[in-house]
Amino acid sequence: MKKILAIILVCLLGMQLLGGCGITEKVGQLRAAFRDKEDAADNGADTGEEQANNGENAGLPEVVILPDGSSAAAGSEAAGSAQTTAALGGEAKSVILYFTDQDGENLIAEERRIAKVEGIARASIEALLAGPVNADLQSALPEGTRLLDINITKDGLAIVDFSGDLSENLKDSNKKEKTAIYAIVNTLTEFPTVKKVEIRIDGKKINTLSGKVKLDQDLFRDESLVKK
Repeated sequence: MKKILAIILVCLLGMQLLGGCGITEKVGQLRAAFRDKEDAADNGADTGEEQANNGENAGLPEVVILPDGSSAAAGSEAAGSAQTTAALGGEAKSVILYFTDQDGENLIAEERRIAKVEGIARASIEALLAGPVNADLQSALPEGTRLLDINITKDGLAIVDFSGDLSENLKDSNKKEKTAIYAIVNTLTEFPTVKKVEIRIDGKKINTLSGKVKLDQDLFRDESLVKK
């Protein structure tokens, strides 16, 4: 801008020498005109930058962080579901769950892929309660049973607490008490951090579910029930 002004001034000086015009007046007018243009340009740049800063987040969706650490746009179906880890690119882990055959006499292992979350043992028991994928298998646990809590101690004891449906519905169904209990125990002891299991009902220790298996002691893995 200043170079242009200098060139124009030189030209005007030449014109003054040739034509006798008032150089001082013309220089003043040109300086004022260029000053106005520079001020306008400067103000325009500042305004544009401010608008860019104020509008840099305009139109972008609000992002929420799901419990598993993945993200989704607020209001989306993904953001409202805790089952979207794999769909959003989260890691999955293979686990072994134990169900029964149609007779309910034997345990059969089913490998499943579930979202890799911090409480993987809890997620495995929830999947166990939800039932098998294989149509030839059935759940060893009575319908309506809910997981209330699960804790794993430093010495490898998994304390798992179920709703009373586990004992009440077991008595009135064709589910086998032993396969029901060891479906839980064998599923949990698949994890290296779990060595033994304690089963509780509604937060309380109990002696048995229906009289065949004692629950007032630690339960260890039993491979004899597993059908190879």
